Amino acid sequence: MSIFPKIKKCPCCTAINLIRINGVTYDNQFKSIEDLTLKKIFSCRECKQQLGLFINQSERKEKLIWLEHYKCYDDHFNDLSRLEIEKHKSKKASKKYFVILKEIRKVKNAISLSQTKAKIKLKIQNRGMLIRQI
Repeated sequence: MSIFPKIKKCPCCTAINLIRINGVTYDNQFKSIEDLTLKKIFSCRECKQQLGLFINQSERKEKLIWLEHYKCYDDHFNDLSRLEIEKHKSKKASKKYFVILKEIRKVKNAISLSQTKAKIKLKIQNRGMLIRQI
């Protein structure tokens, strides 16, 4: 537990947040970053998005992650890791190898699309833009 708050920039809107960390650790629900410890969940003071402060105990590094944006990657993590294992097992000149590469590309495109949707949703919420139906 620290007396002084940590100063971190929001990864969404680059606003500066003061974070006070107590001794409580939260349950890390992300599969892809299990080695990190979730120390604090809070909302950004400007964009009101949920952020998580993760700490790597062995290297003493801190990461501030936008939880909704990272959840898009974590939803497809099992598929992506399974395809990477299959890719390494297959021969590089075989037809199966190229099919697996195509599947990996599809999964990565789906991740990118869902992260882009989250960013657009954030911009619409923050700026109060109205979208007219045509």
